[in-house]
Amino acid sequence: MNTYKEFEPTPFYFLNDTFNAEEISRQLDIMAKKGISAFFLHLRDGILDEAFGTASFFARVRYIVEQAIARGIKVWLYDEDSYPSGNGGGKIVVDHPELQARALKVEKIKVEKPSLVHKVLGRVCGLRAYCVQEKGGKEKVTCLDDCFGVVRRRWYKRSADKAYYWDMDDLHYEHVRAATCYTEITFESEIPEACDLYIAYLQPVTTDLRYGTQVDCLNLQATETYLATVYEKYKSAIGEFFGKQIPGVFLDEPYVGGILAYTDGLPAYFEKEFGYKAEDNYYKLCADYQGDSASFRRDYVSTIAKMFRENFLQPIKDWCKRHDLTFTGHFCNEENILGQALSGQSVYRNVQIMDVPGFDIITTNIGDIKHPALILGANLAVSGALHSGKEKVLAECFALMPYNAGYADLKRVADWLFVCGINWLIPHAFHYGYSCFQRADAGKSFFFQDPKFAEYVEFSRYAGRVCKRLSEYKRRNNVLLVLPDGGFAEEVPFPMGNNGMQPSARATRIRERLSDFVRYAASRQVGFDCADTQAVIEGSYQNGKLMIGAGSYDKVVVIEGGEQERKAYEALRDNGVSCEMFVGTEIDGLPKPDDFSADSENVLAYKKYGEYGELLFLFANTENACRITLHTEKFAYIYDAESDKTYRFKQDGISLSGYESRIVLLFEKEIGCDGEYVETGATKEYKRIEKGEWTYMPIGARTAVKEYTLTLEKDKERQVVEKCPPCRLRDVLGTQDDIYKDKYVVPYFDTAKRSEPIYPYKARFQAEVTCVEKTDYCLFDKGTLEGDCEIYWNGRRIRKTDFYPKRVYDVSNTAFTPQWREGKNVLEICFEKGYEFDGVNGEIYVMKEDLK
Repeated sequence: MNTYKEFEPTPFYFLNDTFNAEEISRQLDIMAKKGISAFFLHLRDGILDEAFGTASFFARVRYIVEQAIARGIKVWLYDEDSYPSGNGGGKIVVDHPELQARALKVEKIKVEKPSLVHKVLGRVCGLRAYCVQEKGGKEKVTCLDDCFGVVRRRWYKRSADKAYYWDMDDLHYEHVRAATCYTEITFESEIPEACDLYIAYLQPVTTDLRYGTQVDCLNLQATETYLATVYEKYKSAIGEFFGKQIPGVFLDEPYVGGILAYTDGLPAYFEKEFGYKAEDNYYKLCADYQGDSASFRRDYVSTIAKMFRENFLQPIKDWCKRHDLTFTGHFCNEENILGQALSGQSVYRNVQIMDVPGFDIITTNIGDIKHPALILGANLAVSGALHSGKEKVLAECFALMPYNAGYADLKRVADWLFVCGINWLIPHAFHYGYSCFQRADAGKSFFFQDPKFAEYVEFSRYAGRVCKRLSEYKRRNNVLLVLPDGGFAEEVPFPMGNNGMQPSARATRIRERLSDFVRYAASRQVGFDCADTQAVIEGSYQNGKLMIGAGSYDKVVVIEGGEQERKAYEALRDNGVSCEMFVGTEIDGLPKPDDFSADSENVLAYKKYGEYGELLFLFANTENACRITLHTEKFAYIYDAESDKTYRFKQDGISLSGYESRIVLLFEKEIGCDGEYVETGATKEYKRIEKGEWTYMPIGARTAVKEYTLTLEKDKERQVVEKCPPCRLRDVLGTQDDIYKDKYVVPYFDTAKRSEPIYPYKARFQAEVTCVEKTDYCLFDKGTLEGDCEIYWNGRRIRKTDFYPKRVYDVSNTAFTPQWREGKNVLEICFEKGYEFDGVNGEIYVMKEDLK
């Protein structure tokens, strides 16, 4: 009997292809046979023709849920198609344009002398302008309200011959007319004196994410629309399973919406919260404003963060509670407190609203002493859980793993998460469909498509044992790090460039100090929790200790930031708590571990306390071997989660290979165990993936056709691309996709000739394939070829009747067995009229005929 099942990873199951009841049942059978007891049903790229949110869609979801329940598998829900949560697959903004997110923008114009200032702002909403002057050492501000109008700068003329009146259609009247269109908002005002002119306006938020637009998550109406569009429909379809076979729902990276988000209710909320008018101070949010703006910037960021929690997160949490669902998920910018301030988020506060707070880590990268940001991010989620009374913390993980990743790579990342305090893994793991671009979505599948699926199952058992063991002990650190959220907010906003945000010099210094402390503590194996400045100011104090939730601290480190950080420091000092304002140097009195020491700074340690003893999770966060020395009079044991055995430990030291972990149990008295632990030295060598494989090779494949000579022709012009990988024509010729065009309608009076589109092109993909066995066949995944094309093999046309279905993982794959000739064979894929999204979308495989 597997007593660890409830602690094992709960994978995302990507519903990413056309629904097929028989295939769903087959895949659920595989899960049940391998002991997978739960998954998150996650809509993902690849559902091309099936409409999210329709009755038929939810009927398919119900089928999956019923079939999973019949096999003893629980189904957690992922609430979007796909992310960020809140957009309803992009439908909400389409149905309700008024709910599109808007960002507050402030521009500065230097007015040198009295003049009429005219500036076209574009398709925005003008709010207010401010004339700011320095007089007698004081700032004089004049607000301008009636200063936004419209202009129509683009004129078109048209020759016409109509008479306009219904009974004069037989008469022709040759004439010319002109008109204008494209309304744009313009600032225009007489400025009587030299000043700094600030213009504040709202700009609709567009993103490079899936939907192109973003819903206004500060608007309660948007949240209610989202709940009605998604959550209530799930309730109607499968609500009788809520709280039982459907334990909960996952919220994924909801986005506030732009830098300096804005919603119509923000001014009133701001005034109620802070007692003064935000609209009188928008000019202070200009990145170029040099006056005293710190408190207003901080108050504005705080307002966004609070409205997001109250108008978006809390209503979803309340809905889940009413329907017996566990509310979980994670947020973006978890490791980046500066980025949180820029987007008006407070992840530390956000995760406390969730029943199970979460964190996200993608790729094979993990935080270390050189790169401490991820250590902070995981710590933040775990601390938020501790301070709000939650013991379970999840991590979405293993996204963007290369195809050649296996057990050792999963264990390395998981052990790093465990030593950071995570105790539930949510892997990017199981792909329903695995054709072409589906398998390229966020990395490999660890499901039955993977030759290493058995390794995933083995890893799942290991992770379940570790998480169960971790759940038996409680987190308790004596050191608290105070996040410099106030100091960062005082610097928002700053310019954005192609490489992302360009923080101010002061914000950069604060961020460096924050990293320095995390690096300083981690390198000395000092456990710490973190909290924001407000939590410290509002915390309770007793006998020289600060208490926040279940945390109790007698040493607090404040990162030097701004006014809010100073208030937190003064509160600590006034209440007799040992505290230090960290400015990037060593810390006096930082308590070091008293029961062990390490010979390397690249050892991470996580200590937990139980009713009968202590647990010490040790992790070598480096490729190099290291040595841990125990300094304790307690009885020591090593718990081996891979074998599920506990060994008595009588030595003074533990050797760790690169990226190896140990679980040490310390007790006041002896316990039963499985024998004596024998230290054999650092013997298990972690083999790093030298080069990630991103080309999928099915079991049984001899080779993949993945390089072509591409010949393009149009209007007698010819272009040849040598060594071209599988691609669509857009990857070579560019795009005509409408999402990259202005959304203007062609005006009635504009008779200018439309520019000719660059497509279609005549295109030919040609590759040489070497014969191995004349019984081999060529396999095409679903979606390998897009568009109307002809296939030729050694000059012979391959007809549709030459193809036959061939299941290799996906039911939709097809194949043909060519007439092979010795040596090189020529494959040609020809598009007589190829359009932007036409082309060869993936590898073509040469397969052994004896594949079973």
